Amino acid sequence: VDVLWQRGLEAYVTPVGREQVGVALLVGGDGARATFDEHLARVPGLALRLAGAEHASATLGAGPLRRRVRDVGAGRVLLVGD
Repeated sequence: VDVLWQRGLEAYVTPVGREQVGVALLVGGDGARATFDEHLARVPGLALRLAGAEHASATLGAGPLRRRVRDVGAGRVLLVGD
């Protein structure tokens, strides 16, 4: 797994097949509403490595994910970590 950082952005690149990787971008701040490709452009080395690659799927998840919780447990389920 490659983890790359830019101001307000974390990029995670994970191999999922012989010639396929998963790319996750975690973005905070005011720029969070930009598209995947706009965020990817903020990580020039990664954008260059992926240039010309076809997308295997559409964006599969999006936020906003910042939420405050009232409880950290319900029954036999407990919220731990992020």
